[in-house]
Amino acid sequence: MKKKQIHYLFIISFIVVLLLAGSAIVNIRYETEKMTQYCFQDLNDECEALAKTLKDSIQMDDIALQAMAAMVADKVEEGDQEILKIVNVYNTSASYVSYVEILWPDNHILRQDGATMNASKMIDFDKEAKKGKYISDKEKEFFEPNEPVIRNAVPVIHNGETIAMLYGIVSLRDMAERYVSTAFDGDAYVYLIDGNTGDFLLDTWHKSLGNIKDLTGRKMLPGYDRETELQNLENGTSANMAFISKTIGQPLYLHSNAVGINNWSVMLTVSEDVAFEKTRSITKFLYLMTLWDTLILFFYIGCIIQYVRGNLKEKNLQLKQIEKMGSEDQTTELQNRNRYDRQVKEWMDHTFDTIVCIYMDANGLHEINNRYGHDVGDQMLRIIANSIKEEFEYQEIYRIGGDEFLVISQRFTEVECREKVKRIVMMIEKKDYHVAVGIKYRENEIGLNRIIREADEEMLEQKRQYYEKKDRRVRT
Repeated sequence: MKKKQIHYLFIISFIVVLLLAGSAIVNIRYETEKMTQYCFQDLNDECEALAKTLKDSIQMDDIALQAMAAMVADKVEEGDQEILKIVNVYNTSASYVSYVEILWPDNHILRQDGATMNASKMIDFDKEAKKGKYISDKEKEFFEPNEPVIRNAVPVIHNGETIAMLYGIVSLRDMAERYVSTAFDGDAYVYLIDGNTGDFLLDTWHKSLGNIKDLTGRKMLPGYDRETELQNLENGTSANMAFISKTIGQPLYLHSNAVGINNWSVMLTVSEDVAFEKTRSITKFLYLMTLWDTLILFFYIGCIIQYVRGNLKEKNLQLKQIEKMGSEDQTTELQNRNRYDRQVKEWMDHTFDTIVCIYMDANGLHEINNRYGHDVGDQMLRIIANSIKEEFEYQEIYRIGGDEFLVISQRFTEVECREKVKRIVMMIEKKDYHVAVGIKYRENEIGLNRIIREADEEMLEQKRQYYEKKDRRVRT
């Protein structure tokens, strides 16, 4: 075959491949649209079922609480102990209610476990009595104000008069732990949203409860209007959304339905992998068909490209491994002193809009190494490193000495960083280890030397106080 004929054959083959690829793309788009329709229909069906289940459960709790209120009304003159016997009959494990509380006319609270408190600064009995039976939105717990709860309130009525208010307390933290969804074989995430505030009352994905407005930073897929769908959520009407998840990096599909309680909506979220499970095989076949035709024509070119890429990949891996060995601490898998020194030098003249430096030192490492050996000391260092990594990114953390760790971050406020450090210290102390911490925050700071030095000084002062306190305990 002549060179010219080969050239024409190549062109014709290339055109055929393009046509096949175009046909496959059209079919894939068509299948994707159908998959999206099926996805939202499935989400709608599951949401309706979840909303009904949630509403029925809360209503069953309400019925049980009303029966309990009637029993309390009959025993109210017999004292708190008799009341507690009635209250403790309630089986909270079979419902969303975590525990029960009673509000008396003098604004004293009696909790199911017998604890009492004067809640006059937080609640007014007369106002509560006027409300009658109701289910609250997210509120603060009386005994632990930092705990978010929902109150299922039922009046205790005796001789036509409200003599107490009975509350079924739904701890939102407990609710997230107890709630189990079988939607999409357990691969979907469930949210309960208060449309009035946008607050999440239930979130089976994240560790903390956020707000629907947190979604404003997500990149929406074509055809979805964020503002319209968020407004639908606030209005308690059905909403569909699809956007790119910051966590998993792939599209998420969301659907919400009203629950029928307050202005709550239940929202179900699935990843693209889960949403398109039913029709994935068709799409895969179309992709494989196009790929097969292309590989037949360009096999030789593909081999050359693969060979070149293989060599480049191997070299890149070798370079990365060498760089990693020189920049990463082998014990904790954090950035090491070399990387820290280079970073400080690179940022010597850099002006930071905001910068926070956290200097952390492991108390007692030397003693642990001497008493139990370096393996136990290394375990301590890894626990501290992993605790820090729970709150900060890898590129922000350094191990700069035997027992010293440093965090340099531009992403958070001082308050946020101090809260993160509290959580880190709590995680470490749960393992019976202790750290000294220095935190410094500055704005419009040039370079890192001063803020690191100040954080180091604060850490050293805390470390000194730790050992003084430890010495006093030993002497006493």
